[in-house]
Amino acid sequence: MANNEPFTIENSSGTVIATGVFLMSGNLIPPSISYSNMSNNSLSIAWNTVPNATSYSIVLNGTTIATNVTALSYTVNGLKVGNNTITIIATNTSTGATSQSSINVSSPPAPPMNLSASTGTVSGEVQLSWNSSPGATSYNIYRNGVEVASGVKGTSYTDVGLNNGNTYTYYVTAFAASESSPSNIIKAIPSAPVLSAPTNVNITGSGSGTGTITWTPPQNAPSGVSYTIYQNGVPVATVTGTSYTIANYNPNATYTVSASAPGYTSSQVVSQYSSFSFGATPKDFVSTIFIIIESLAGFILLGICIFFIPRLIDLLRESNFLHTIFFDRILSSKRTNEFERNLGYERNLVSDVEYKPTETVDGEEISSIETSIYSHPISNITPYQE
Repeated sequence: MANNEPFTIENSSGTVIATGVFLMSGNLIPPSISYSNMSNNSLSIAWNTVPNATSYSIVLNGTTIATNVTALSYTVNGLKVGNNTITIIATNTSTGATSQSSINVSSPPAPPMNLSASTGTVSGEVQLSWNSSPGATSYNIYRNGVEVASGVKGTSYTDVGLNNGNTYTYYVTAFAASESSPSNIIKAIPSAPVLSAPTNVNITGSGSGTGTITWTPPQNAPSGVSYTIYQNGVPVATVTGTSYTIANYNPNATYTVSASAPGYTSSQVVSQYSSFSFGATPKDFVSTIFIIIESLAGFILLGICIFFIPRLIDLLRESNFLHTIFFDRILSSKRTNEFERNLGYERNLVSDVEYKPTETVDGEEISSIETSIYSHPISNITPYQE
């Protein structure tokens, strides 16, 4: 009879009087093991009762982590990422008999952390990135709940062929013999990138009425970029180079350069000389000077009026001519009127006026008026004060 083989004992009449399992001395049947609730570093194990066993020991990857266990379950911690071997040893402490069973389990890595997305670098693309998961050998990418990539090495991935403006949902899992739980879930909306504006836009004129506009390409200019030149908002040409000759150059016009490329949002920049441009010839230079003077003429005239007119008036006032012609006459008239007012001079107050003939005094002819009778005494008159 083999070890662990069941047996039945009957009497002579065929009646069963005993049943059991044949055990050879010193041997125990091996336990049957199962596991559950596995995470990236732990799981729960359970096993059946081993007849005649008094205790159990737990061994993880060759190292004993528990002894004298009498229950029929145990939580194993400290699993390494990837494959692990767990062994259960049944023991009879009286006879020293033992038996054992082992299982292999794959512990998944921890889920990736800090998944993020960026868009707008390339049209129809989403760039994903995340933190590495310890022990992971690769990563799986899920878009809208469906796996779109597996076995990805590194911690970044670019999802292509998407529709700009649509919303997509992503998460990532780590893998090392088994797959981790999902990372954080994010949403991303791809869009066309913005093309940088041209730089160093410059315009120079010429005596023949033509001008040349030049510029430096955008920093992120792809192949196939083109440029449209606008004069006062009206497109005049589209070129692929970085310069253009303007046939009817107008130094007073505003010129704009717009860059565009397939899959990019276009950009534009206004020329450095939006009001006028210093040309390359004397003719253009003189024309520009006249434009400046014409613009400033009103301000110059106002400045002349404010600055010079008060000074001109002061100059005329201080001159003998103005003093004689204007101020002396005004002051003389003022004094005469004041004098007559102080004398109370009225024709109807004088009762008799005698005119004396002209006399000669020191060679000069003089005349005088003699008043014989006044209705008011002269002592009541207030003298004129200048």
